Amino acid sequence: MLNTLPIKVFPGKQLKADLGLENFRSVVIRKIINVPVHIFLVFFNSRFPNTFIPLSKIKELETFTVNRLFREGYTYTTEPFRMTPPMRLDNIATRLPSNSIIIKVDITGEYYANKKLYRKSK
Repeated sequence: MLNTLPIKVFPGKQLKADLGLENFRSVVIRKIINVPVHIFLVFFNSRFPNTFIPLSKIKELETFTVNRLFREGYTYTTEPFRMTPPMRLDNIATRLPSNSIIIKVDITGEYYANKKLYRKSK
């Protein structure tokens, strides 16, 4: 008689399935550090779901920023939040806290914001 052990699913893969992103090859997660609530940003590319997203691309996004707003007298200034380095969602081995905020970010807009991809019409 063969005794089989139950297959344990990594929490990152389970979260990927729960968010409906199991069809995407590359999904990246980052956490905003200096806030009292657990906020996670999950990046994916719906235009090219089978392509690999380099972690350096997530760090250099031009169309998506997360800033904190400060009031200084009559003016407002912004300061970017500190974040963890990007990680592959499949490689996450710990569960996220139950009171976490998860924001899904589609980086397809990076391709549309790139002016080199367009031709001028006459």
